[in-house]
Amino acid sequence: MTLRRALGLLLAVIVGAGAYAAWVGWQVKDDLESAETHGRALEAALRADDRVAAEEASDRLQRASASARKRTDGALWSALGRLPVVGDDAQGVRALARSMETFSAQAVPPLLETSSLLEGVSRGQGVHLPTIRSLTEPVASAASALESARRDVAGVHSAGFVAPFRDPFEEYVELVAAADRGFGAATTAVELLPDMLGGSDPRDYLIVFQNNAEVRASGGLPGAWAHVRTEGGRIVLVEQGSTADFPERRRPVLPLSAVERELYGAQLGTYWHDANFTPDFPRAAALWAAHFEESRPVELDGVLSLDTVALSYLLKGTGPVSAGGVTIDAGNAVDQLLHQTYRDLTDPAAQDARFQAMALAVFDAVTGEVDSPMDLAAGFGRAGREGRFLMHSFRSEVQERLTGTTVAGELLSEPSKRPTVDVTFDDATGSKMSYYLRYDVRVRAEACGGGDQRLAGSMRLGSTIAHGEVDDLPEYISGGGIYGTEPGSQLVVARIYGPIDGEVTDVRFDGEPVEVETVELDGRPVATLVAQLSPTQNVDVTWRMTTGEGQTGDGRVGVTPSIVSGDADSTFASDC
Repeated sequence: MTLRRALGLLLAVIVGAGAYAAWVGWQVKDDLESAETHGRALEAALRADDRVAAEEASDRLQRASASARKRTDGALWSALGRLPVVGDDAQGVRALARSMETFSAQAVPPLLETSSLLEGVSRGQGVHLPTIRSLTEPVASAASALESARRDVAGVHSAGFVAPFRDPFEEYVELVAAADRGFGAATTAVELLPDMLGGSDPRDYLIVFQNNAEVRASGGLPGAWAHVRTEGGRIVLVEQGSTADFPERRRPVLPLSAVERELYGAQLGTYWHDANFTPDFPRAAALWAAHFEESRPVELDGVLSLDTVALSYLLKGTGPVSAGGVTIDAGNAVDQLLHQTYRDLTDPAAQDARFQAMALAVFDAVTGEVDSPMDLAAGFGRAGREGRFLMHSFRSEVQERLTGTTVAGELLSEPSKRPTVDVTFDDATGSKMSYYLRYDVRVRAEACGGGDQRLAGSMRLGSTIAHGEVDDLPEYISGGGIYGTEPGSQLVVARIYGPIDGEVTDVRFDGEPVEVETVELDGRPVATLVAQLSPTQNVDVTWRMTTGEGQTGDGRVGVTPSIVSGDADSTFASDC
């Protein structure tokens, strides 16, 4: 064979292999798009409680995912993964196909079983405990499968992917990670719920509703509250009230440390509505419980909290509720409860009465026959992931299981490889202007060396109200200048909790350096900043941090839940 003929034959083989690779790639693309379509159909069927459609969508999803996995498992796809330019995309497609097959084949069947069992949970003013117990196995199976599906795509770097593939890949990674977290929490929930719902003996809980229109570190002002008792799965409302039931004390209801006094002031312990100046929910829960138990002959088993945005998530499952001539649903709950009520009613007592009536209506809806148990469970799950549904138990065996979960709401103080930054906001205006407050927080790693990382942080705070709208606001919303802040403006206290054993330095407001003292709280440096926001004004704050030694992993940023739905928390990649 001549050299010319040999080169010609080699070229023909390359062209042929390229054509075959293109054909396989097209088939994989078709499989993955079909899987996405069937996945959406499955979600819609589950929400509509259409078992036949759900089973059909599940079968089609499994077939499409298995086909994509099979096509990307061979030697050809391995060779494509080693090519320049397109190699990382090919590896990403393989990881995606593997994850989707894991999800469809191992997670979907127990998910279907779980959705079927959810129909039997509600039993009018409570839950059916045997049904809750029967959820343990399918929920644990789904959680295990979702963890595997998440690991299939974890660590795949998508920065070099072509844009049409990068965006849906990253969206899938976020979705499967959220599902993994959600079912991980659900596993704990179904194991704990029977006892928490009075399966062995009666339990007493305080539920605190946080009002996002006046921001606090854990979400919002602790306005309405309810005392509920559980026994044998039945949930009974014992008493409800508002902040007016707990007047200011002369001394803190529990001893405060010197650092707590320096950071938050004595009002952390003297005012019921300032107990969540701290973002550490176990501490806030203990303070609220002490206020409550001081005047009532009851020993609480735990404290639960929801903000108004979380209530809107639950209303997707319950359907609309009405009280006092007002109807709220998932779409209008935040506006009605956090803004329109203050426009309609100028008397604080009348406002409290409406909030209590609405809280009772939502309580009856959640504990009664709901429109969609699947949507209600999803609402609780979403609220928990976003830090809007929090829980603390005073029973050590329960709290040990809650520790480390999102619903525990702990301010971390134990060092680990993963650096943690928290940014919280507290209103100092004495108004309901946080309805117009918007903020965004970002942290990134800049350098790594000597066993620690250098981080850069930034946040933008802004007010969305226009100057012309301020005169139309009731004094209860605008503040009326009562506490020294111009009506319509906001005074916001922001606290930056740096990494454990780290530092917070080089703080700047709109590019200008400012002197900020830091205080150490449980090994974490805390910098306190005060921003005054006029209507439409934005303020940009930047700072730098160093982590403690050994904190070389990817980082987490915890942020006070916003009045805007969604998760304000974020993560950042390590520079090590």
